[in-house]
Order: sequence, then structure tokens, then C-alpha cells
Amino acid sequence: MQKKSRMLFRLAASMSLLAFALKALPCGIFFFGEDYRISFLNPYVIGEDYSPFFYSADLLHSYQGPAYGADRSRNCREWANAVGSRIDEQEVREVLYQGSLDDLLNAVEEGAATRKFQGNAFFQTLLKPENKDILDYLVFAKRYEYYANYYDLDPWEMTDYESAPEPSAEIKGLKDLAGERLSNTSNPFLKKRYAYQLMIMCRYDGDVARFMDLYSRFFDKDPAPGVLNDWALHHRAAVETDPVRKNFLYGLSFARNPEKAINAYILFDKNLLDRMLGMAANNKEKAALCALTEVKNPGRSLNGIQRVYDLDPQSNLLSLLLVREINKLENWVLGEKLTGFTPVATPYDETAETGENRDFYRAKNLQKDLAYLGEVMAFLQRLAKEKKSAVSMDLLNLFCAHTAMMLEKADEAGAYLSRIGSPGNSVMGIQKAREELLLLLYGKDINAPAVQGKMAGLLQYLSDRLENRQEAKRDFNSLHLAISKKYEDQGNIPLAFFFANHAMHTPHAFEESIYYASSYYTLIEYLDWRAAPGDIDAVLAVLEKKDKTPFEQYLTAAFMPSRNALLDLKGTIQFRRNDLAGAEKAFAQADQDFWSTRYEFAQWLRRDPFWIVELPKTGDSFPDAKTELVRRMIELEKTAQADQSKAGENYFKLAVAWYNFAYFGNSWMMFRYWRGTNDSPENFPSGDQDLAQVYFSGKRVKEYLDKAAAAATDPELKARIALLDRKIQENSIFLANDYSNMWWWEKEEKAAARRKLKAPYDQWQDQYKGTAYYQWLIGSCDELATYFGGK
Repeated sequence: MQKKSRMLFRLAASMSLLAFALKALPCGIFFFGEDYRISFLNPYVIGEDYSPFFYSADLLHSYQGPAYGADRSRNCREWANAVGSRIDEQEVREVLYQGSLDDLLNAVEEGAATRKFQGNAFFQTLLKPENKDILDYLVFAKRYEYYANYYDLDPWEMTDYESAPEPSAEIKGLKDLAGERLSNTSNPFLKKRYAYQLMIMCRYDGDVARFMDLYSRFFDKDPAPGVLNDWALHHRAAVETDPVRKNFLYGLSFARNPEKAINAYILFDKNLLDRMLGMAANNKEKAALCALTEVKNPGRSLNGIQRVYDLDPQSNLLSLLLVREINKLENWVLGEKLTGFTPVATPYDETAETGENRDFYRAKNLQKDLAYLGEVMAFLQRLAKEKKSAVSMDLLNLFCAHTAMMLEKADEAGAYLSRIGSPGNSVMGIQKAREELLLLLYGKDINAPAVQGKMAGLLQYLSDRLENRQEAKRDFNSLHLAISKKYEDQGNIPLAFFFANHAMHTPHAFEESIYYASSYYTLIEYLDWRAAPGDIDAVLAVLEKKDKTPFEQYLTAAFMPSRNALLDLKGTIQFRRNDLAGAEKAFAQADQDFWSTRYEFAQWLRRDPFWIVELPKTGDSFPDAKTELVRRMIELEKTAQADQSKAGENYFKLAVAWYNFAYFGNSWMMFRYWRGTNDSPENFPSGDQDLAQVYFSGKRVKEYLDKAAAAATDPELKARIALLDRKIQENSIFLANDYSNMWWWEKEEKAAARRKLKAPYDQWQDQYKGTAYYQWLIGSCDELATYFGGK
């Protein structure tokens, strides 16, 4: 009969068995900074005009501004004033920005009966005879917009971008028409508009001389500047050839043109600041240049912000700089505390995660950041006291409250928060509710029922008004992470668990499944290595309670594990500690078909846990339920204690079982829910070194082997006991020398490793060579026979 190779020693054949048992982790897993950055202060409280420049782990927070910002609003107001009627800005916007050239031409053709702009007072006013020239200009502008974006003229993508025909003849005709109408019109509104369009055409034609003539005549020294003057300034920067003056103009453009600010930001070189300041005509211009320099500063900017304020307290960029600075500090001060990750940085610096003295320097930096937070708060208080900045008092009170909250000065934070008006459901109103929640978290007893009721109400309010932005969802999840951490710090693991599950989509480094995706395990992972059996009971009590309070209703609205999963976890926690009676009781309360139908239990708990390949097969398999297995273990131990004649054999079976429940065994899922190729005693998830020794070093196996050896009288049983003890020694050598990648080594290195792994068996072979068990063992495996020199 053909003999089967069943060797488990660390020979060439054994490595494939170990590899099969491991759940390999994907290589190079990481998260983008914006996936986990902590930001409790919503930067949109300052408005959205400069939203691309909110603090971010990326180069920019976003790569396009708001669809309808301050620039377009100013433009619409100028159009409304031009037709001389009381026109609502929204109606102007509908015609200027929400209609195409075809929409406009069709509407003009249909006249008062138009369907596109039906009921639009602005369009109806344009149709009046006295406004014909203004309507003609609008058609002209729409036509130029159409042809200037010539690559959009091919909606069916019949040609690629490079070969798309440029409508140069049409644009030349429009350019000539603009020059003609500029000369003929006497309307100041139209004169400046045609001058602007013609100037833009000259820029893109490369006609710099004519561009400069138009700019100087109509925009440079205009006594009544409007939105076109600021837009013209941006184009003026584009045609400038001197690098310092070019940067100077872009710096001014950034402050005046939110819609064109991304281009100015990218092209602005902050290293030229000192030379640019010499070109500034006044402190306002200097402040604009200093402000953009700080917008491009990912580090501490307080000195620069103070400089901007001192130069121009009315700078429109102060609120942006302040909200950026607070968001930076949230990242630096709160990020690692709540997520376990270092503060986000661009570019990523691995030494911050793994370098020498990492913990020492990060702790030192945190203290510096907290001191800096105090300096920022003091400056905000100065602004609130002086009341001369462009930042509204509501914003300043909010910023003061938020920084006080970050320093856990709840009373001071509450005082500033009370000074904010009643902003309703605006962005400010929603942020105020968030601050009130943080005030409860850091200033009240969060275990008091009244406080918990308020927390539930505020959380539900915020949930109902959650914006459809990814970072808004991240920030809302992070609030739950902060609440969970607070409860965990107080030792209230059940409540910490509920809030952690509300935040499960925010990446954090505290869980062992950070690199492992499983919907089943994700629901219980917070409890797995933190909870005591009583904590699981408390969770079940809340889940199964009939008349839940609003707080409990909110808790249980998160994704929750099933009752069976929680009972299995409770039993597993007790089982790890060898509390077999407690484990049996917990497992018995679960549905007994649970382990054959859910998760991967049937995959990894299918072999006989009382058998290893060095023993003759019993023909058994894993019991149908964990309950049955634990009952059998309890019976084996009771019998061993009561009947000395069976003690050696029973204790040996228990030793074999605990070997299989551990790292190198066939039923390791009795102890853990998943495995990875980076598993080691050093990164054991709970940090409990006693359990780590049970799982990796065979501590509990050795305890039962010692009992078995003390009771054994049969040489055959002693041989089996001694062999399993040598396997524990071999495993220790394997782990200590990190032989997990041995199959990639050179031939000589492999041979040396195998000699080390064989060493524990040399004495065993000499001592038990005469036993029937030894003869059975080498007779069962050709490789093992060769290993022991039997062939």
C-alpha cells in the first residue's frame, strides 16, 4: 500500500502545510490621509468660496470651487443693475449660468412665450426694446463661450481632442465684432464688457500689446471697479513675463477672485514673498501676499496670520487662515489619540511610523502642539476682544469655543458657545450643535441618563442633517470615535462598543483586522480583545431590551452582530482563559447549527482537535458544535482528576487539543477569528503576553503535558508526550528565528535551519527508538524515516 507523507516537522514538506493554514494579508495596505483625518470643526462655516484651500492631507481640499460663488454673485448683481429694474439675483443666475447658447437663441426666437425662461423677470426685461444692446451682448458672450470651448463641439466624440477643428474663423469674426461694438457703444456697462471680451481674445491670440492697451484703458485705473476689473487682473498676471511681478499679481488675484484662485494658488511661488512685498502699494496688498503664502504653508502659520491681521484687519482671507489653523491642530492633537495613526502629512513619511525613538518624539511633539494650540486660542481671544477684524463675532466665538474644547476647558468653551446667536439649521447652526455635543463629552458626566438623552438628541439632529460629502460622513463617524474613546477611558466597554460600531467606517489602527476585511468580524472586533464576559452580557441586555430609551435606540441603530455571534464571542473569551464551564454555558445558549452555517467556522474547525499527524487517526472530525467539544474537554479533565489510571491519557488529549487550538494547530479558530502572515508574539492583538504564550509558545500545552507526564506509566504514552513536547521546542525555534520565509532561502541556509529545527528530536529518538510508537511513526512516512535515519 502506498504510504502517505504526513510529516509536520519543519522539513520541506511541512512548510506547505503551515502556509495553507495562514490567512495571508494583502501587501502594502494603507489609507489615504483624508480617509481618517480628524476634523470636528466644519470649515464650511466660513463659506465655500475658498473651499479648495481648506486644510487637507491632499494638495488641495477640492479641485474646483463652488458652482455659484461670490464672483458670479457680483456679476449677477452688476447685470441686474445694468437693466435698471428690481431683479432677483437668482433670476439673473438662471439666464447667465444655467442656460446654453442654444437655450438663449431659442428663447430670443420665441420671445415672451419662451418656455426655457418662462416667468423669468430678468429675461423678460432683456426683451424690452431699450435693452436690445444688452441682449445682443449676452448672445455675443454666449457665442464666444461656445466657440472658445471648441473641444466641446463634438458631443459624440467623433474626433479626438488633438484633431478637433479649431473654429478660428468664427472666433476671428467675434473678435472683429467686439472691436466694432466697443468703438460704437456709449453704454459704460457694455463698453467695459466688450473691452473685457476683446482683451481675453487678445491674450489667447498672443497679441500682448493690444491686451496691455485695453487693460490700461479700461481696467488698471478704473475709478469704479467691478468684478471685471478683478478678473482682468488675473489675466494681466498671466501675460506678465517678470517672475516676481507675475507672482505679485497672482497674489492679488487670489484675494480678489475666488473663482480663479486655484490657478493663482498653483502658479504662486511663496519663496518670492520678500521681493513681492516691495511692489505692494499699501498694507492691504501686502496682507494679500502674506495670506496666500500662509495658505500654502502646511505647518504652523500663527506668526504669518498675525502679520496679515496687523497689516489688514479687514482681510477677507483671515477666516480661511484661522479655520485652516484649527483644522491643522485637530489633526496634530486629536488624530493619533482617536485613530492610532500619526497625523496626516504630505508627503507620507514612514519614519514617523517606524523610526527610532518614534514614541518619544511623537509624545514630545504632542506637547509642543498643545502649547501651540494655547497660543492660537490666545490670538483668537485677542481678535474677539478687539472686534476690528473682518471675521464675524459668531465665527470668532465659535473658534474660541472649539479651541477651548480641544484643550478640554469645558467651562470656557461653554461661555464662548453661549455668545453665538441662533443660526437655525445653517452650517453654523449645525456646527453649534456639534460643539454642544463635544461640550457634553468633555464637560459633563456622560454616564448620567439626562446627559445621555441630550447626546442622543444632538447625534440624531446631526445625522438628519448630514451633508452628502465624503468628509462630512467621515467627520460624523469621528464624533462617534471620540465618544467611544471617552467611554473606553472610563472603563465602560459596552457603551464604547456601541459608539465604535457607529464609527466602523473610519479607519483606525487599534483593531487587529486593520488589514483584513470581514463583515462578520468587523461587527465584533471592538469587543474581541477588550471585553470581559460581563461586557457581552451588558451589550446583549441593551440589544434585547424592549422599551429602549432614546439613547439606547440610538446606540442600537448602528450595525450590530447577531445574538449568536455575541454568545460565541463570550464563550471564546472564556475559552481562551480555560474557563471551560463558562465557555460551555455561553456556547449552549447559541443556536447549535451556528458554527456549521456562519462565518468560516466550518472551514477551519473541521478536523479532529484531539489528533495531530504524528498520532494514528481516530476517524473522528470536529464536533458539530463548539458546545459538544467543550463538554468533552470538561469530561476528560474530570475523569483525569478522578481516575488516576486514565489521567495520563486524558491530560495528553487535552494537551493535543490545546496544541490544535493555538497558532500551529488545526483548530486555531477556537482561539482567534482570523490569522495573518505577520502574526507573532510581539504583535499579539490584546498585548496580553500570557495569552500570547498560550497561543504561540504552547504554554497551556506544556501545562497539560507536565500533568500527563507525571501520571503516565506506559512507555508508549510517554513517547507521545515527549514528542509533543519536542514539537513545542521546535515551534519556539521556528518563531525565534523567523523561519516563515525559509522556502525562499538558498540551499545551504535551508539546510542549516533544518538542522536547528531537528535538534530537539535527537534525544527523543535515542530515548524512544525501541517503542512501537517510534516504529509506527517512521513506518507511516518515508520522509520521516529518512529524517530519523531509518532508511
